[in-house]
Amino acid sequence: MRKRKPTPEEPQEIRDARTEISRLLREHESVRAASCYADVLKNHPKFILSVEQQLDVASTLYSEGRFAESAKAYEFYL
Repeated sequence: MRKRKPTPEEPQEIRDARTEISRLLREHESVRAASCYADVLKNHPKFILSVEQQLDVASTLYSEGRFAESAKAYEFYL
């Protein structure tokens, strides 16, 4: 019988960021959520959210004129 590889666990920083971004989006603080996402993306370039949250963050970054960060967020959405 083969042993299964352990599922990689996300760093605590990523889990905390997901929780914070979710909270901010629920509270309609999309600009703060998008900024939080962009900050995390600097250290974790493959950080993605749920489909709906990813689109919200990408759209907010775009509307704030943060086009490079928005493009990355849209890329992960697709």
